Amino acid sequence: MLNRKSLSLILLAGFILRVIYAYYAIDVIHPDEHFQILEPAYSVVHGFGYLAWEWDVGLRSWFGPSLFIPVIKLASYFDINGGLDLVRWCKIFMALLFIPVGLQFNALLRQLKFSPHSIHLGNVLFALSATSLVWTTVTFSETESLFALWFVLPWILKVFHKNEATFKEMFLSGLFIVVPFWFRLQMLAWIGPFVILSFFFFHLSLKRFFHLALGSLSAVFIQGLLDYFTWGTFLHSTMTNIKFNLFKDVASTFGVDPWYGYGLKVFKDSLDPFFSYLLLFSVLIFIVLKMLKKTRTDHLDHPSLRVLWLSSLIFALVHSAIPHKEGRFLMSVFPILILTIVYCFEGISRSFKELQTSKIIPVGFSLLILCSTYLLINRKFDPYLPDSYASAIGPVYQHAKRNSLEGNVCTIGEHWSRGRGLLGYGFQGALVEIQDEPVLNLSNIHNNCDYLISKRNILGDFSQSPFPRPESIEDKFVGRYVYYLKKE
Repeated sequence: MLNRKSLSLILLAGFILRVIYAYYAIDVIHPDEHFQILEPAYSVVHGFGYLAWEWDVGLRSWFGPSLFIPVIKLASYFDINGGLDLVRWCKIFMALLFIPVGLQFNALLRQLKFSPHSIHLGNVLFALSATSLVWTTVTFSETESLFALWFVLPWILKVFHKNEATFKEMFLSGLFIVVPFWFRLQMLAWIGPFVILSFFFFHLSLKRFFHLALGSLSAVFIQGLLDYFTWGTFLHSTMTNIKFNLFKDVASTFGVDPWYGYGLKVFKDSLDPFFSYLLLFSVLIFIVLKMLKKTRTDHLDHPSLRVLWLSSLIFALVHSAIPHKEGRFLMSVFPILILTIVYCFEGISRSFKELQTSKIIPVGFSLLILCSTYLLINRKFDPYLPDSYASAIGPVYQHAKRNSLEGNVCTIGEHWSRGRGLLGYGFQGALVEIQDEPVLNLSNIHNNCDYLISKRNILGDFSQSPFPRPESIEDKFVGRYVYYLKKE
């Protein structure tokens, strides 16, 4: 009963914090998360929006944006057709999805036979750690694949443990495990090893493995059908993605990192140093105690853990071999790091019994992680994350809507045209990028711009300017961006 109450409080706190963060941190960690997900969904609902080059060649699947189509449609009934509030609606929607996934993650911890205190630690890390809180609020496609994967894993692993699993159970297991691939093609690097390793570690018969593979192929077939109806070719987005990223190596044009780049992202450039060092010291202490033979973990479900660990390791190695690296690419398997910390704590607690029996320990976990999350977010994250399409364009939308204005929006040296849908009606196709040159083209600005957005104060560049002063569109946004409103 106590575990159920504590779980409810943890998930409720996780949901509330995500809603608060969704309101104030209105941007995304990487611009792709906006113009590859929200803009396509917006274009379906409203008929216009920015579609990047990937959507011209059919490199993306429509599964990712499709989740947000009903959210954007619902928001339109409340006269929310663009701007910051629409982005917030989409992020609060992700916060709602967190709750059932959090319940399933708790079920996985129990299924792996961890002790109550270890389960509590895992739940708190999943719900309240800065890494989990920030990433699952300000990313979309990675969070979709993360939620899809960890929601189905407890049921699938339970099926694998059955001696006489039915055809239906194995078929559905194969189908469900491929669902994350619908949102992120790269998840094949995790799903493939997981299916193969499960055959060996769970001693699946050839018949059961065939049923599993049949379900997986059916999921790929569903993806192919969606591509056929949206792009005109079976598995079009998958084949095009492979063509551009493996054979043409387009991703490398956006930057390359050394093979150990993800190690740097976990520790040196960590989003959450507390989590990174908790992971490091937990593993080191566990290894020392293991060498001294002072800890045992024989009671845990090691076949499941080994399959999860090895699949995630292969996934990380495959991504390490790809020159272009972004931390979000590994976000889908982030919970495996939580499982590693929980596993180490389980072993360490076998040497120190009070860690398993003290009632103060769970409260201490919660307070420590909450404090670290609060400090990290306040230190590293103001409401404006890099590549701030939403925080730059959103105030213009709000100001225009409030004053019944229409017109063109110009940006100085920024690719904010990718946020076209954020401006809503009245600004269809009206985002113009002005080159940030030593001498600005004043005639071009005068003729084409009603609003002007810049990261620097360009007032000194104008002698006879149609934009005489920065416009305080919304006080809380002044300081990061300078807004100019043309004189009537």
